[in-house]
Formats: sequence, C-alpha cells, structure tokens
Amino acid sequence: MASATGIQIATDPFTILENALWFALDTHPALQALVRVGNTVRFCTDKDVPQKQAVTDADMPELALMPYGCSANQKNTSSSGGVTQRYALAVTTGQLRSSGAPNKRAGLNQVKWACIRALARYRAGIKGVPFVVRVQVNDIPERIDAGASEDRRLPDGWSAVIGIECWLEFPWTEIET
Repeated sequence: MASATGIQIATDPFTILENALWFALDTHPALQALVRVGNTVRFCTDKDVPQKQAVTDADMPELALMPYGCSANQKNTSSSGGVTQRYALAVTTGQLRSSGAPNKRAGLNQVKWACIRALARYRAGIKGVPFVVRVQVNDIPERIDAGASEDRRLPDGWSAVIGIECWLEFPWTEIET
C-alpha cells in the first residue's frame, strides 16, 4: 500500500494526525502485502469524492479511515489541555471466509491483525508529531455484509470497524491563540 496522491499540507492537528495514521498503515509491510495500492478511502485529501463509485473484486480488501468524534479539554492541567480524537477504520474484505483463501484475497482476520500491528507502533505517541501522546486500538465490531450492506457499492463479505482513540495534548498558549 503506497501513499495516495492529493494529501495537502495541514496546519490543523486533526488532519496532521489523520495523515500520520495513514502513514502507519501505508508503511507496515504485512498490511502492504494484503491491501493493494489504491484500495483505501481517504477523507483527508483534496478529492471531492474519495470513494470509488464502482467496486470490483480487485478493489478488496478496502480500508477507510473516518474521523469519529472527539472530546475536548480532557486531562487539563495548568499548562496544557487535551483532546481525545476517535477514528473508525473500516475494513471491507469482499470475502465470506474470515480466514481468507489461499491464492486469493486476504480475509478479515489477516487484515485486522495487520492493522492492529501497524497502529501499535504509535501506542506511545508519534515521532515528529509532538502533540500526540498515545494511540490505542479499541473495540472492533465485525459482521457479514451479505446482500444487505448499507453501502451498495461493496460486495458481500466480512467487514469490521476498528476503533482508534488518540490522546492529544497542547500547551494552553497554543490553544488560546
């Protein structure tokens, strides 16, 4: 999986964080082997419609990283304030076997494990992004999308939403300006 084009230079911490999470996913060798280049949906780009409108077998598995809300002013101190930013990393396999199939696309289990490993590198913060204190993978609900998918463009198969929680801390001098 390689970085997508269209990434803009960001000045807000949320876009910087989202791009850093994509970097972790893009550069993990196990995930690169499972998810083809271009099989990602990135909402932090300059594309008006980041999703492919028609999806084929070659587009699976697919990853989509979506902001999922935040809580501001967490862990306040006299010198800093914090934000907890949440993301949902949607994994769609188009594969009814959770373990995948030999010589075919990866199943949910392999992709899920590779995503957890890729994000674990940031559990104590992100080098070069000093305001990120911690990144944690949380709940991962899973289901089979079989003919009743809310997203009609996707084929039947296992899907999961990997919950990600990121703790950010900023000096009050930065927040108040």
